[in-house]
This record gives sequence, C-alpha cells and structure tokens, in this order.
Amino acid sequence: MEKDTRDRIRVPPSSFLGFNTEFAKEKAKFLEARKLKEHNSAAGNPNRSLKRIPLKKDIPVSHQTQSKKLKLKHAPDVTEEELRKSKEALEHKAKLYDDLVRHGGPNVHEEEQGDTEMGDYLVDFTKKWAESNEGENEQMEIVDEFGRTRKVSIFEAGSTLLDQSEKYKPEHVIYGDYMPEFHIPEETMREIWSHKEKLAEHYDASKEVRSKGVGFYQFSLDEMERQKQFESLAELRQQTIQVQEMPRTDTFYYYMRHLEERKERLRQEYNRRIGENWLDTTAILP
Repeated sequence: MEKDTRDRIRVPPSSFLGFNTEFAKEKAKFLEARKLKEHNSAAGNPNRSLKRIPLKKDIPVSHQTQSKKLKLKHAPDVTEEELRKSKEALEHKAKLYDDLVRHGGPNVHEEEQGDTEMGDYLVDFTKKWAESNEGENEQMEIVDEFGRTRKVSIFEAGSTLLDQSEKYKPEHVIYGDYMPEFHIPEETMREIWSHKEKLAEHYDASKEVRSKGVGFYQFSLDEMERQKQFESLAELRQQTIQVQEMPRTDTFYYYMRHLEERKERLRQEYNRRIGENWLDTTAILP
C-alpha cells in the first residue's frame, strides 16, 4: 500500500495539460524499462525465442562488405541522359574555374550572357590557387630591380605574380664607372671634435675596490676644478719646502705664529655666529 502511495502521480486536478505531460513521461519510462528487461533476458538465456538485436560492431567485416555490394547491385540504373547532364555541368564548372584563375574573372562571352561578375564572388581564386600549390614549390622567372632574369619560387617572387599598375622607378640613377665621394663639412667635424673633448674623462679611482693609502688624493673629474686642485697642491708644496729650509728656531716661531692666526680666525667665526643668533632672537621677540 505504501508503494502505491509513493508511486502515485501527484497532479493538481485543475491542470489537465500537466496530467497529460506526466502521463507521457511515465509511459516512456515504462516502455524503456520493459525493453531493457527483455534485452537482458535474451542475453542471459540464449535458448529463448527472443533474440538480442546485434550491434554494428558485432557484425563481421565480410558481412558488411557483402551488404554494401548488394546495395550497389540493386541501386537504380542511371540513364545516359543523366550522365550527359552531369558531365556538362562538371565541364562548365571546370571552365569557369579556369577563367577565374587565369583572367581574374569570367570571359567576355560569359559577361555578355549576363553571368555573375568577379565582384560577386566570395573567394579570391588567385590567392586560393597560390595556396593550393604551396607544397609544390613551383619555380618561375622574374626580372629583378637590377634587370637580371632570375628563376625563383612563386613565394619569393611576391607581388610580381599579380599585375602592378605602378612600378617603382628609382631616381638619380648613376651609370658607368663612378665612385661616390664622402665629404664631411669642416663645421661638422669641429662640432664632433669639441664634443669628444668634452667627453674626455679622467681616471676615477673611486670605482676601485681597494684600500687607499694615507696620502691618497682623489682629483675632481671636472677640468676647471681639477686645475684648482693642482694649483693648491703646488702652493702647499712650496710652503713645505720653505719650512723645511728654515732653521729650527725659525720653524718653531713659524708654527706658533700659524697657530695664533688659526685661533684668531676661529674666534672671529665664533663671535660672528653669536651675533647672528642674537639678531635672530631679537627679531622674533615682540
């Protein structure tokens, strides 16, 4: 009783269309289940009269070949009139295709009869013909820009396969034994030389990865600053030589005088900074 209640179709009484749809679905399920049951029973019991429907893969190849021969044997006869019409249609298509490939469109006779023009075709037959011969590597003769006749493949020939309305004509062509001269103006050469002089670089020891000595001095890469450094070193060298040539007593007094001058400069710098700070503070006060 529970099984009947579970399998019962629940359709609203007001929906007649839904009832018909559900009834058709249940009927299809029932027929499919019965067919599957009969198929399995026939496969399990070969003595029964019901035979399983053979599949195509179960049929031997020889039987398939014989069935094809029988179909060809019993095929309807083709009359001579149908063969003639088919042959004429194929010849017409071949002729039209040759005209499209060779002349780029139908011939004059076909155009007078009102046939379709080249602009109505969706296929570029010239390009299609070249693509179909891609693997053949067909050779052809062309005349290059130097007037030489060469034999190259149709792909190397490029645009020479098609008719060109405008051909390239070089200007100022020179014929005969002539060697062109290459002359640079003097102003251009001066600019080049001055630019090279500006780019002249001195040795940069800062790029060396090594420990420098106590007396190491890194000269500037700027030419003007470099000359000032040379002059300063030369003056220091002269002062050192003069001190070395003085007697011991004069040397002591020289160092003392130099020390006093240095103290005086430091004192003046200290007083100047104090005065600037005092002026800044008084300017801020109201």
